[in-house]
Amino acid sequence: MKKIFLSLVISLLAVTAFAQVKSVDVKADYRLGTFGLKGDPGIGLGITMELAENFDLAPRFIWYMVNHGTQFNTEADLHYNFEINDDVYVYPIAGLGLFHNNWKDDAGSHNHNKVLGNLGVGATYQLNENFRAFAEAKYQQIVGEKDFSDTYFSIGISYCF
Repeated sequence: MKKIFLSLVISLLAVTAFAQVKSVDVKADYRLGTFGLKGDPGIGLGITMELAENFDLAPRFIWYMVNHGTQFNTEADLHYNFEINDDVYVYPIAGLGLFHNNWKDDAGSHNHNKVLGNLGVGATYQLNENFRAFAEAKYQQIVGEKDFSDTYFSIGISYCF
């Protein structure tokens, strides 16, 4: 598992060598279950790349701190930025990804890898020339896993190039 995590982090950092990379993002997540609070906090690392004027691609890796095993998402979201003023942008979110859940119980060891879809909204605030803060709210539908389809909230900080 550590090898997978390290490989993903190195891959994300390697992609930052491209000219269209706008920022490196660090975020904190909190998952709310559709059927009540789950209380799964997570941390994430990603990048934001400019595809065209006002269009961004934001691949991310999010590791969730759960008691029952290992859970993480890799996802790639598209954003369309609406400028509110010079420092504030609002954007809708649509994306796809992979959900991984691995746990052990009395019945044995279980491992699930499922496709996921994201829909949501986000906003950024430019703090200074190099840093911006962002917040996002997403609904995430995991194919074939009704109990893991969630709404989650993220806050984070980006280092801008």
